[in-house]
Amino acid sequence: MGRLDPHNDLSAILPLLIDGRKFEEVLNLLDEFTLDEVSLAPEYGHWKAVALGCTGQAEEALRWSTLLCMGVESAEANEFAARVWAMRGTIHYELSEFDQAELYTQKSFEWAVTSGNEVLRGLTQMNLGAFSILRRKWHEGLTMLNRALVLNVQLGQGFRVGGCHHNLGMAFRALGLPHKANEHFSAAARYFSIWGSLSDVATTEMEASLVSILTGDTEIGQEKARRVLDRAMTVVDPRFEGECRRVLGILHLWNGRNSCAELQFRKAARIARRFGNPLLRAEVEEARATLALRSGRIQEGLRRMDDAREQFAKMGIQSHLQPHLDSLVRDVITSDSRVAQLYKVSSARA
Repeated sequence: MGRLDPHNDLSAILPLLIDGRKFEEVLNLLDEFTLDEVSLAPEYGHWKAVALGCTGQAEEALRWSTLLCMGVESAEANEFAARVWAMRGTIHYELSEFDQAELYTQKSFEWAVTSGNEVLRGLTQMNLGAFSILRRKWHEGLTMLNRALVLNVQLGQGFRVGGCHHNLGMAFRALGLPHKANEHFSAAARYFSIWGSLSDVATTEMEASLVSILTGDTEIGQEKARRVLDRAMTVVDPRFEGECRRVLGILHLWNGRNSCAELQFRKAARIARRFGNPLLRAEVEEARATLALRSGRIQEGLRRMDDAREQFAKMGIQSHLQPHLDSLVRDVITSDSRVAQLYKVSSARA
């Protein structure tokens, strides 16, 4: 298969399909290409790993990237090695393994800077900025993302421009700046509508609906989130349904519809377990803790909060929504000194 067949050389078409985000077509073309053939045609292995990672098959992509990394580690660093490291970082990110994601992305970024490869620098600088935002390193993250945004605009990398705007929206929402957050989320949706997929647009619209927590129009935010969920059920990767339900549940909680929130959280938790998504599991558990505390189920709430914060700590990141969720239960916490002390201990572990 692949380079073994001179009449079936895919080396020109595969990068174009990847750039067009036509990952299923890549996998169809490389269906018979196996791990045993990677050493004979490593470029094919790279593109297959990228496509696997972008279609919800991160564990399988990790197997391919592991073999590719073994091959490039024994040779002098070059563009192919740097692309493999960048791809490996993205796969670890999908698996919520953020330390490893940052390690491989940093290696790729350093090679890109040293070699003057601006396209690869635009990708890895954007991803490093996103990792910094996850860890609440605001200055570092905003600096990296803004530099990546300028560079990717200059390079005409529309999808990555959308990615920079999306991550900047996430940062400004966490910092309590709704106007800036909405500006970047709107820009991200525009770019993704041209350069990305329906899943990319839906992800941005769902995250943007949470800005309503800051602006006080959570009824409108809830309706926007519901519409995204309805659309996602038919056209988007099923894993995304879990994220949609978590966000919709939070907005139900904000609007005092506790039973509706609990229903969405339970469904999101099942999806997180089904797909083995540690980040979604931690975020849902944090939301369910808030719901339990708000409903007077103190012990359950504190137990869930401990569990969520332990999971965040294992991933080496912090929750962006914790300060906002805390505001929902502040009256519960301050009304009982025992609960306040337990909550303080729980928070200290975060």
